[in-house]
Amino acid sequence: MGRNVELERPETIYRQVTVLVTDSSATTLNLSTFGLYEGKWDPAFQPQPGVQISPGASPSYVNYTDQPFTGVGGFLTLTPMTGGQITISWSWEYGGTFWGTSSTKSTTLQVSTQPINQQTNSVTLQVTIH
Repeated sequence: MGRNVELERPETIYRQVTVLVTDSSATTLNLSTFGLYEGKWDPAFQPQPGVQISPGASPSYVNYTDQPFTGVGGFLTLTPMTGGQITISWSWEYGGTFWGTSSTKSTTLQVSTQPINQQTNSVTLQVTIH
């Protein structure tokens, strides 16, 4: 049997997702809801309810697990000042592949989602709102 890197260094963060939200639109976005399905928030990069993301801003939110054989996953919901809703979701189960997506509802804003560094244990989900 091969070595199991998940057991070699228990202080290691086994999986981490950084959600980088860039507001390239001309409107302010409100962080209305958020949650985790697995893992925990990094206290230094944890979402706060009601936070406003101004045009040009790029806040980051970090979801990680420090437990072996576990995954990470969650969502952020943004409400543009012009109306509508933007939902960002991600999941990375133990033994699975990372996926991240975004969707819009009742808004003319567009969203692009790009995962970066999927070959590592620390993925960045780059989300740009236009």
